[in-house]
Amino acid sequence: MIYKNFNDGDKDHSLLGFGTMRLPVNEDKTIDFAQAEKTIDKAYAQGVNYYDTAYIYHDGTSEDFIGKALKKYPRESYFIADKLPMWLIKEAADMERIFNEQLERCDVDYFDYYLAHSLSKNTVKLMREIDTVAFLKQKKAEGKIRHIGFSFHDDAECLQDVLTMHEWEFCQLQLNYADWNRFGAKELYEIATKANVPIIVMEPVRGGMLANPAPAIAEIQKGHSPEKSCASWALRFIASKPNV
Repeated sequence: MIYKNFNDGDKDHSLLGFGTMRLPVNEDKTIDFAQAEKTIDKAYAQGVNYYDTAYIYHDGTSEDFIGKALKKYPRESYFIADKLPMWLIKEAADMERIFNEQLERCDVDYFDYYLAHSLSKNTVKLMREIDTVAFLKQKKAEGKIRHIGFSFHDDAECLQDVLTMHEWEFCQLQLNYADWNRFGAKELYEIATKANVPIIVMEPVRGGMLANPAPAIAEIQKGHSPEKSCASWALRFIASKPNV
């Protein structure tokens, strides 16, 4: 495993993280706990130490799953990242309620990395109105959050605005080679990098699409290195970026 550091005083992170938005499921769409736990155990054994969940993943059951799946391992041996669902927040009191529910679901006393989830122009406006940053800073002061960040789904102008709100310790951006030029991912990467904000990547394989790309692209990749999967090319592209 390759490891990197955010220079945030914490230990190194595995360059490959584990997201829990698309876990194996049963016929009724509930999480196949036994199969999903096997994937966690395999990742942990190979050195993955960064696990990402969110309040809404798998209809609210992803947090409970990851808490149970990681419980067998020493708490200090892994990072858990969770997210505050800004689009579900109606008033300031909702932040406290949801945050406490997340701690209980994950069965932890603190989150290593905690994000304001899926920021866009609308949610940024709300964040200012209810002072979400102050809430996050308070939770950090209480020892319930170790590092504060955000995940993002909007344009470059909005990202510039978000970066003025706080000295963020990290951010989460959708970066992959398909989005790099066509959908502005390169510009978002450059803006965050210029601001000295480390990047965690979501959708590096674009929801699985780049594991099975267009035949012309797959032909190029396989022609160069037949032994490498198409998914590995997507991961290698993102892993090559210094601020990832």
